[in-house]
Amino acid sequence: MKAIAKILSVVFHPMLLPTYGFAFLLTCNASFSFLTAPIKSYIIGQVVMFTLLIPLMFILIQSILKKRRVNLHNRKERYIPLIVTIFSYGFAYWGLNKYMVINPIYPLILLACSISIAMLLLISTQWKISAHMTGIGGFMGIFFGLVQYYLVSDNFTISVILILIAGAVGTSRLILERHTPAQVYAGFAMGFLVSFSFIFFFVR
Repeated sequence: MKAIAKILSVVFHPMLLPTYGFAFLLTCNASFSFLTAPIKSYIIGQVVMFTLLIPLMFILIQSILKKRRVNLHNRKERYIPLIVTIFSYGFAYWGLNKYMVINPIYPLILLACSISIAMLLLISTQWKISAHMTGIGGFMGIFFGLVQYYLVSDNFTISVILILIAGAVGTSRLILERHTPAQVYAGFAMGFLVSFSFIFFFVR
């Protein structure tokens, strides 16, 4: 059981979720996904670089300098990686901001994610809230926020899949004893509410 929980925690790691999310948004059958291939390539390239590779490289460098693996499960060791991640997301937002005229969704999503990470950092100074569930909750919040304004084909099936994934990831964090139920629920609620509210009020 723990082996499956570990796999789920890796596959749905918070660093990977932006790449999954943007890949989905750029390929789904919705009015905001009809962009030219070069623009789609640029967007996904920016997302992978600034939300995955740069934060990952920083953690690797930090581990080398400390001569030990940085333990992100340790609340206090999250601070610097989260700060770097916030700035990295900011650069990604700046890189995509040129497409605001075409469609403001993509940079706004990164801005919503940045706010969620900033709140995660703030809460982590006092309490070990679940980053995994913040990521999953944010993913779902963005999706449910967007379907208020755009027609997404088969959104019921997608919604069910996302709910099942969120439940599986939350359960895996409990099985691995990384978090308490309260930390899992709080992470999901914060991620969902921040992202959903941001998309709902700013995407018109």
